[in-house]
Amino acid sequence: MNTLPRPFLPCTALFVASLPCVADQIVRADGTVLTGVEVEQETLASVVYKQGKEKKTLASELVLEVRYERGPKEVEEALVSLQEGDLALALSGLDAYVAGELEKPSERRFPWAPAYAAWKTVEIRTTLADLAGVKSSADRLLASYPESRYVTQAFLAKANAEAELGDAGAAVSTLQGFRGLIETRDLPERWSLECRLALIEVDRTMAGEAKRKELAAIVQEAEASQPTVASRARVVEGETFLREADAMQDAAKARSLRQKAQQTFEKIVRDPTADDATLAGAHTGLGDCLFYLGAEADDSALLRKATLEYLRVITLYENQSRYAPRCYFFAMRAFDLMQDKRRKADMRRELLTLYPGSTWAQEAKKL
Repeated sequence: MNTLPRPFLPCTALFVASLPCVADQIVRADGTVLTGVEVEQETLASVVYKQGKEKKTLASELVLEVRYERGPKEVEEALVSLQEGDLALALSGLDAYVAGELEKPSERRFPWAPAYAAWKTVEIRTTLADLAGVKSSADRLLASYPESRYVTQAFLAKANAEAELGDAGAAVSTLQGFRGLIETRDLPERWSLECRLALIEVDRTMAGEAKRKELAAIVQEAEASQPTVASRARVVEGETFLREADAMQDAAKARSLRQKAQQTFEKIVRDPTADDATLAGAHTGLGDCLFYLGAEADDSALLRKATLEYLRVITLYENQSRYAPRCYFFAMRAFDLMQDKRRKADMRRELLTLYPGSTWAQEAKKL
């Protein structure tokens, strides 16, 4: 059964479980937490909250997450289901709440809740690797709550889902729409950098050194002010080495490219500013480097190290559905090469159960 890490569990869920928080909490992008606050409003521009009797404003780009102490009953119940690992029930409850609010807006006490609930449906569908669902949920949020703080993330989630579905043209179109919003509303540099990075990722005409040159420019611009963006750009850089190695006929050159990728990923996994998505990508990439080197050399020690990287992603970052299915598949292959039939079967079963519609599940059925 899917369970979710702390970032998916706002204080609302803990409140309902009779473990109340003192008040709302705002997690800033730099990792610091504002406690003892009451959040009144979340918008594209800012988060408005009370701290004591004083009303304050924090720019939205500086906010990573808001954890609410209380919310509408329907949202609270859904978040309890989420905490308990019942993603289907949580999703059903949140969808029903959002649909009700769209049909007949009635939320007065918690004005932030409808957009928040709409965003949680995008997150849950991302965890479930329901790419078509991610796209439709993101579209609903963008159309219904265009002033929400979650609009920027919805654009990125939608574009990523489209790219994963193999529709690079649609992903580019979505990101161009995002770029238009950034320019029209004069949004902060963070979103401009995020959009540029996403466009580079989905650009099929750019590869190898040309792609790395563009990524290096983003790293240079983002390193000081937006370190999480810089670290994600480095993950994409490492992935370019791996793709280049996969297409290389010369075994020695392919090995050299994978070693460069490995050096890149090893730096990222030690980066304290890296977020979960970045760390999941880096550990997956590191596992791939070790897997191919181990398979080529018939080296069980390297293959064992590769499985540890894959299992780390499966265990710690299972909500990162962009990487988790791949990790199940390659862990299965590594166990197969090590002739560990039991663990190979375990990985195959989990992959087919958790991500039955994924490309990697289809590949697993062929083996």
